[in-house]
Amino acid sequence: MAGTHWNAAGATVIIVNNFAPTSALGAYSGGEVCISIDEGTVVSIVGPSGSGKTRFCLLICGLGSDLPTKGCAIFRGNDISFLPEEQRALATAYVPSDASLLFSGIKGSLSGELNLAWQLLGSPLMADRIERVTELFRLNHLLDRDPFTLSGGEATRAAVALAVLKMPDVLAIDQAYDNLDPASVKEIRYAIESYLPSTSVIVETFARTPFWLEQSLVAGQAHIQGTTPDFRPWKIFVRARSPVNTDNCLETEQRDPCPIQPLPATPAPTSTRRELLNVAGMSFKYDSSAFQLGPLDLTVRANERVAVVGPNGVGKTTLLKCLALLCRPAYERFDLQLSADTTVVPPELDDVHSWARFALYSFQNPDDQLYLATVRKEIIETAERLNSAGPGRALEIAHQLGLDAVLDQSPFELPRPYRRLVSIAATLAAETPLLLLDEPTVGLDDAQTFRLIDALQSFRPPGSALIMISHDQQFVAAVATRVIKLTPECSRRRLAA
Repeated sequence: MAGTHWNAAGATVIIVNNFAPTSALGAYSGGEVCISIDEGTVVSIVGPSGSGKTRFCLLICGLGSDLPTKGCAIFRGNDISFLPEEQRALATAYVPSDASLLFSGIKGSLSGELNLAWQLLGSPLMADRIERVTELFRLNHLLDRDPFTLSGGEATRAAVALAVLKMPDVLAIDQAYDNLDPASVKEIRYAIESYLPSTSVIVETFARTPFWLEQSLVAGQAHIQGTTPDFRPWKIFVRARSPVNTDNCLETEQRDPCPIQPLPATPAPTSTRRELLNVAGMSFKYDSSAFQLGPLDLTVRANERVAVVGPNGVGKTTLLKCLALLCRPAYERFDLQLSADTTVVPPELDDVHSWARFALYSFQNPDDQLYLATVRKEIIETAERLNSAGPGRALEIAHQLGLDAVLDQSPFELPRPYRRLVSIAATLAAETPLLLLDEPTVGLDDAQTFRLIDALQSFRPPGSALIMISHDQQFVAAVATRVIKLTPECSRRRLAA
């Protein structure tokens, strides 16, 4: 079946024949699709989790060990599987949803990673090119940082910069925008369009359609054409390359249907409920960075669901890790009042793991949390280790999050959004007094997000509280009972009453 052309902007760069977009779950088997992509084109693919978007990105970049090869992907008239590895590395670039996978770990700073990336291409160091990328992607203040200490949004910004440094013919960005605040998405899309040659192809994937995507179309909208007429797991937006129209892109203050406003510095108490978390004068500083969080004060009442919002790099993840003692903060006061006569304080360093029974953190990257052989074991054993309750509640939460069909599979064989749900399910099942969720909707499609909203709205272990970080404002509006906006100016101020 010949590839289907959409609004050709120039010569065809990629043709994919008879690709079956099925994941490890086999959620969308039964059809094969063909697609051709012309130079100077942006192709945005929106599809549910497990529909094969990542496999498609890997295929067009000549990556992946379990992908069809011979005759499936044609790059500028050549079978991409037969191209020399060096040629593929220069011609294509892939940005995964987990941006840290692009960091080598060989160098101790982002500046070192940029220099190493260029050297590995077999070319002499091009200081002017690195300088331009650094400027466009606003990385100057991050150059001395260890890339593995960057926030999720900062890591994504750096990873995209590493990918575009070589000016690839094909750039695939696989759900990486989920980690970014609205202003950062606008900046990065502008940087990509400004830096890449006008003939380069950009393929970007999403689990949910961002509102700015529908407003920025130039060439129109189309569905993939497949050998099975009813096969429609993906929606595709195609447009010609052009500078980003900032009028249509992420003007949050004017377009956001549920705006988030910072709380007053000293809001009046709105409830007589017990104060569960009390923090005063908390601060933290990374050894490898000039960044410092706080000092700040924070109070959370029992039964609250608090959302912490703010721009990338402001310290939201650091705050949650401090509360979980994954980062050891300085503080004047830090305690959890579990009942009228029971208060716990952070333990000594040699017993820090015991704190997880009181404050449990769900990592933004699920692979940092998961370690057991099956989904069932991961959820049940986490709950039993931290809470004496039996497996019934754990399996109930798994059911709420749509994990019944994968309970006996290894979490590491599942697509990343499912691994994310497994890690959240394990955290919820533990029912600790303070639950800490870091960007829980990253990578989730609409159905998965709705399930998570239902689970969090019904999550009410007696006397517990939830603190979450999210850039997903619709999700925040649906779940949070209170919103805190963290800004670079936050110093010694009360973030909550």
